[in-house]
Amino acid sequence: MFALFIGAVAIAWASHSASQVAADAGALAATKKMDEWILLSVEDEIRKLLGNDFSDESIEQAFPEDSKLKDALLEGKPLDDLPIDEVLEEMFDGNKQLIREFLNTVFYEHRQELADTVRDYVKQNGGDDRGKIVIPVHDRVKVEARTRYQPVIFKDYFSNTYVEGEGYGPKRLYLKLLPEKMVKIHY
Repeated sequence: MFALFIGAVAIAWASHSASQVAADAGALAATKKMDEWILLSVEDEIRKLLGNDFSDESIEQAFPEDSKLKDALLEGKPLDDLPIDEVLEEMFDGNKQLIREFLNTVFYEHRQELADTVRDYVKQNGGDDRGKIVIPVHDRVKVEARTRYQPVIFKDYFSNTYVEGEGYGPKRLYLKLLPEKMVKIHY
């Protein structure tokens, strides 16, 4: 009996580790997708600002003299070479409320796509197809994932039991601009 008990605890521990790995994979994928969407939306805002006139003169007039964003545009560098938080600061002249509204709009427009991406990564890494995404949690994306608990004994008793894990993506400075746990998405 003692060996069966130890085996059940070991399976629970392994299930928790699998949930943790799945959640970490989902959080990393979510962070990368958010970065992509924000940059694409920033590029759209720049097109609107410049009226699709990307001449040096138009860029010079649209941005202040010491602008890293202006320098990148003039040199033809991709915007993802610059930190996103700096790009947002320059785009919205440091207005935190405008940045917050912009980010909220980007997240809202891509809610379902973000849920689908996270679900795919969580499932590919051994997790179940249900969980939650919370943005931001300490300047990170938090993903909650679960895996089915399948002990050696009493399988019928634990047939609908899951072990949950949490994963966090890398820190993003632009997430500091948002209230904690502002966005919650169930997948």
